[in-house]
Amino acid sequence: MIKYFYIFIFFIFVGCSSTTKSINTSEYEKNTTTKVYEDISKDAIFEAAKKVFILLGKEQFRIDSYRNNLEVQKTKLNHFPFYAYTTNDIWNISIEEEDGKSIVKINLKRIKDFDKETSEYLSKDLHKFLLERIDYLLGLNNKWNSCMVSLDDALCDGIDLNTTNSPTKDDLVTNILISQRKASKSLSEIEDDILADDIVFTLEDSNNDILEKQNGNLEDTQESLEAEDALDKKIQELDDIVNTNIDKTLDRIKTENE
Repeated sequence: MIKYFYIFIFFIFVGCSSTTKSINTSEYEKNTTTKVYEDISKDAIFEAAKKVFILLGKEQFRIDSYRNNLEVQKTKLNHFPFYAYTTNDIWNISIEEEDGKSIVKINLKRIKDFDKETSEYLSKDLHKFLLERIDYLLGLNNKWNSCMVSLDDALCDGIDLNTTNSPTKDDLVTNILISQRKASKSLSEIEDDILADDIVFTLEDSNNDILEKQNGNLEDTQESLEAEDALDKKIQELDDIVNTNIDKTLDRIKTENE
């Protein structure tokens, strides 16, 4: 009987866990904005997105860039006469480039006092605002939208951010098409290239050069030994001649004295 009771409890927990995960996933998707760019490089979109945050406040945003994902955070201290709290806004921008398209997904949530239990998703109007500015920097939109609208301080913070800052011609992103950008390599391709370079360098270039130098040194050493032997023989011949002449001279002197 006890065994069945534990099995019953187990299924209750599994069911609750699955339901919670489903709800969280559904909530995330509901608060995510998706936009598809035809023939626009994901690298160009990432570049434009970074510039939007840099123009708003370079020191206020922490930008972490990955291969297919951009995470941007802004922490703000809100203080009142008898009350203070912090907010941490987290932007998640992911891009998948496939079949000549870049699929962009944007999500924004806020955590209060660094307690994840207090996290909430902010208005999707902020996603739209960000995308419009990205489009402007890509040359797809001819109007730089203004912060003179009712938006959360995640982007339009008149105290900490440069809300009146506008981009210059140099801020615009160039070569935005997929065909104009060099295709990024996968990690496996990068590793293959690195290994290939190592093999070429080690076996062909380095070893051959070392062997050639070694052979060259051996030949030089052999020539030096032969030259040294020849010199020794020459010295010995001269020494023999000198000794012979000395002996002859001494014999002649002895004979004359007698």
